[in-house]
Amino acid sequence: MRIPDKDQWAALQEHVGTGSYYAPLGFYLPVVALVPDPTRIAAAVTTVDMNGPTVWTSYIATDRAFAHVSASFDAELFDAALEDEQFYRHNPPEVKLLQAWVRPMSSISSISFSSIGRRATPRSEFFPVGAAKVTFVGGDSVEIPGHANNYDESAREQLDALHSVLRGAIDK
Repeated sequence: MRIPDKDQWAALQEHVGTGSYYAPLGFYLPVVALVPDPTRIAAAVTTVDMNGPTVWTSYIATDRAFAHVSASFDAELFDAALEDEQFYRHNPPEVKLLQAWVRPMSSISSISFSSIGRRATPRSEFFPVGAAKVTFVGGDSVEIPGHANNYDESAREQLDALHSVLRGAIDK
């Protein structure tokens, strides 16, 4: 597969990372395998669990496709910065691909939320939602974490953008 060009790398880093960390190369590559032109990403949410083996997970929507990638790295606190250090030690952690798939947006049949928060007023800018279950034609589904307890404004905006793109797929 083709390595992304400069603009595509910039789009990857903008969409497939968290507010605090850049993903390691071993996570970007399966994303690129499923979304060959990252400049077409309409919305994406990426999470990272740094406890124990580091697990990076992304939910990515383009105008025509929805992709999900999850990979586990056999190292704690593993991100791009640590990857650069470990590269020179010739001992990179083992990568295990947990999920890697892409589906047409037209295959989304429903979206449901595990909870809708009540901490909103008419003057509020947002209201929290729990995990979103995205169901596909045929019954398969994936759960996207919610932001019920997330006070990171940028993470909320990314999640809201992803929800909007996914809802738009159902409206068509």
